[in-house]
Amino acid sequence: MEPESVFRVLVAQLRAVAPQLAHREISRVDTFAELGVGPFEREAAVSLAMEELCIGASSQDFARAATVGELVDLLGAEATD
Repeated sequence: MEPESVFRVLVAQLRAVAPQLAHREISRVDTFAELGVGPFEREAAVSLAMEELCIGASSQDFARAATVGELVDLLGAEATD
């Protein structure tokens, strides 16, 4: 799956679980701490993105990502078209 498509899915899910991001620009270099996204919000966003992208791996497989871009790359590697 194209990285831009994965990015759009992840950003939509981050905004769904963290309403404070509704009007904030989000880029691939942003860390979750910079965005004010805590571990529970991050886990929820990852789970929702995985569901939308049809990823069957454990959400814990993506815990090592420090930035939005790193998480997009990890999700994209597992996503099916």
